[in-house]
Amino acid sequence: MTEFIGKIIFTGIITLKTGMYIGTGSAGGIGLVDNPVIRDPFTEEPIIPGSSLKGKLRSCLGSLLNENADIKTDLDKEHDSVKRLFGSSPTKNQTDNNKYSHGKSRLTVRDCRINNDSLLNLRKKNLDGLFVEIKTENIIDRSTGSAEHPRQTERVPAGVEFDFEFIYDIYSKDNSDNSLDKIIDDLQNIKRAISFLHYESIGGSGSRGYGHVGMKVVNTNLISKSQLLGNDVKNDSKDPFLIKLNEEIEKNFPQKAPLTEKCQA
Repeated sequence: MTEFIGKIIFTGIITLKTGMYIGTGSAGGIGLVDNPVIRDPFTEEPIIPGSSLKGKLRSCLGSLLNENADIKTDLDKEHDSVKRLFGSSPTKNQTDNNKYSHGKSRLTVRDCRINNDSLLNLRKKNLDGLFVEIKTENIIDRSTGSAEHPRQTERVPAGVEFDFEFIYDIYSKDNSDNSLDKIIDDLQNIKRAISFLHYESIGGSGSRGYGHVGMKVVNTNLISKSQLLGNDVKNDSKDPFLIKLNEEIEKNFPQKAPLTEKCQA
């Protein structure tokens, strides 16, 4: 029987090393910037959508683990560890007799918002109240050397910091060593994907220098099922499965909260 054990909360900071552009998928309209960044509809502050960050982390891990570099042509061959951590839907090659065994993603990635210190700095710089810089680009005709098709792109400036939060769901089959091994594998793969992201980029135009980021996990917090139920957590500190899991979290992500820390509502 597969049992829900609890959650691991990862929080940290994404620092932009270069300007970042994550677009809305549509042009800004007549008289406006050609390529606007995606924003919170209420605050108008730029965000990093959880879907964009999660997709990039999946791509990073896939580059490390998948045998076929062009995995998009055959999703059935995606590495099991990638599918278990990030989830996957059945593909057209799968039949009722060959149902996908991983299903739901174990990792939830929240939308990332600019932290308060960076917001304060951006407001001091004014930037027309848009929290972005405007970069003008064009296409160079290499045969003539002339510039064509000028366009303007919004970028969140280098130096801005975003807060991030991941939530990992812990499941175990009869508290077995095999289940623990898979959880440890997931933790190591989260760490690998974050490390690999430093050599990649977030958003568009990465090959032209956009979206180079630094990413650091600042805190991890193991919240047990007992905590989520509001029950006594004294037994958590004696549970061999949780003790071993906590040791692995500390090994992979040294900055952590105590095992018995109360769940914050």
